[in-house]
Amino acid sequence: MTDLSLPGLPGALPDKRQVAASFSRAAASYDSVAALQRAVGSHLLGLLPDTVQPGCWVDLGSGTGYFSRQLQERYPQGLGVAVDIAEGMLCHAREAGNAHFHVVGDAERLPLRDGCAGLMFSSLAVQWCADFRAVLAEARRVLQPGGVFAFTSLCVGTLHELRASWEAVDGLVHVNRFRLLEDYQRLCGESGFEVATLHAQPHVLHYPDVRNLTHELKSLGAHNLNPGRPAGLTGRERMQGLLRAYEQFRQPQGLPATYQVVYGVLHKPLSQGE
Repeated sequence: MTDLSLPGLPGALPDKRQVAASFSRAAASYDSVAALQRAVGSHLLGLLPDTVQPGCWVDLGSGTGYFSRQLQERYPQGLGVAVDIAEGMLCHAREAGNAHFHVVGDAERLPLRDGCAGLMFSSLAVQWCADFRAVLAEARRVLQPGGVFAFTSLCVGTLHELRASWEAVDGLVHVNRFRLLEDYQRLCGESGFEVATLHAQPHVLHYPDVRNLTHELKSLGAHNLNPGRPAGLTGRERMQGLLRAYEQFRQPQGLPATYQVVYGVLHKPLSQGE
């Protein structure tokens, strides 16, 4: 069990205890509204090199275990370890039995031994980590020489329509903050990994109205958790202002919600000098 209370987090990202609690509460509803998560993770699976045949794989930020199942089917000879910060998600995943071990853990301080895995797979989880440099260092520590760290995350530009609409209403923080793509590029370049793939790609979902979008975010556990967010219920007048502001983005398919997804595939060198 990882202690989530150790370091004070900077104001730019939510307290991970709140993140863990939010995703634990969302465990039962998560899979019903996780179309984006499945599409993104499936694309990441397609980016994995065919040469990867891990004796042990780690699904970092495993959630309900959907991709643990995909990894188990792809690497049936491998030992699977599902790691998530939200114990409620792991309890849900454990019932499906898609990994051999289910571990409550923080990506910045993994409770795994050095050099134990040939693959670490993480889809749409590390955007919740305040110190991505620490995530990379932990991945490099846990991976064997020649191992692969494959991840997706979200960068600046995500939910820009929702952010702009709220900015037209008030100055409070209503949308989760994300890093710049350039920060991911810089940190990966400095990490000691060999960068095979690192790019951002937009995914646009459409909704009939704003309430459908915000309901989905809540069902995913990914609603606003940032410091500076408004306390209590959003007032009727402000909500009406949001609805009016978001209408300027409407397309024939509905109201768009853009996710700027970062895809990364990193290789740990076979030796320290490489």
